Amino acid sequence: PSHVRRKIMSWPLSKELRQKYSVRSMPIRKDDE
Repeated sequence: PSHVRRKIMSWPLSKELRQKYSVRSMPIRKDDE
């Protein structure tokens, strides 16, 4: 679900996730992809 994904992406990511998703604490929007 997008709301869950949004919630997950809104908190500071760990190093692994940060490298995996190439983001920091910014939410990922499919619009930007």
